Amino acid sequence: MKDKDWAKQMWRQAERDWVNRKQDLNYREHLIHPALEEQVNDVYSRNGIFVDLGCGDGTETLFLKSFLEQRGFDKFYGFDPNQSFIKKAQETNAQSTNIIFDSGELIELADKYELQGHTDLATSLFVLQDEPEYEELIKVMHSYLRKDGFFLALTVHPQFSEWLLEKGALSINAELQKSKKNNYEFAGNYPIVESGKSPFFVPYFHRELSDYIKLLEKYFYIDGIKGLKPSKQVLGIAEVEKISPFYNEKYNVYWPKIADFPSSVMIKGIKK
Repeated sequence: MKDKDWAKQMWRQAERDWVNRKQDLNYREHLIHPALEEQVNDVYSRNGIFVDLGCGDGTETLFLKSFLEQRGFDKFYGFDPNQSFIKKAQETNAQSTNIIFDSGELIELADKYELQGHTDLATSLFVLQDEPEYEELIKVMHSYLRKDGFFLALTVHPQFSEWLLEKGALSINAELQKSKKNNYEFAGNYPIVESGKSPFFVPYFHRELSDYIKLLEKYFYIDGIKGLKPSKQVLGIAEVEKISPFYNEKYNVYWPKIADFPSSVMIKGIKK
């Protein structure tokens, strides 16, 4: 099986669990969303266009929409190849008129909505790690942006996933490893923690942080790199209110590493 086909199959298997997940939403609310606010705080654009590439069910698209509307943006798009995720996003946001969720090939969607070279901010959140041909996605993100447009990329921190591998919580796909390509070190099943039950798994292609930086620098000026880990306040609240994955419970394979080491890394840049 080809790596891209394997990744699609993994997402089909995880589809229902992903749409109905709960603990991953805690992770995003308490860790990802504050970091997103911080990174886009200086991004202003009158009549600006924002595109979320690989938006999933639109959780971060809608979060950023509410924030960017205060900074002059008035057109919002969320694109994802998975039709079930897009359907969920459309249902969640049925009342809004200035955001479009659509499914298809990203290049074709750019043409459909006339976005190439016109986008002020493009995001790719937890998507690069899903892509065996990740340079293709980076090229697409570059093509969407206007000159000096901003991008935000978010991925699992490679050292965190290496720790999960050592712990046995992340497993390598041995079949793909035999024919592994040069643009990732291994492909594996990445665990998504859910409270009270075993994790479910999504596809993951492992690369070093330096690999991401080196490739992104071909197309963008890097403006910031930030490792994300929970604050002491978040950890304290999580312990009292039992908010997974930020406290020690039976099925939390992220613990204790998540408490004191960045589990994800955010990279911000400007189109060259």
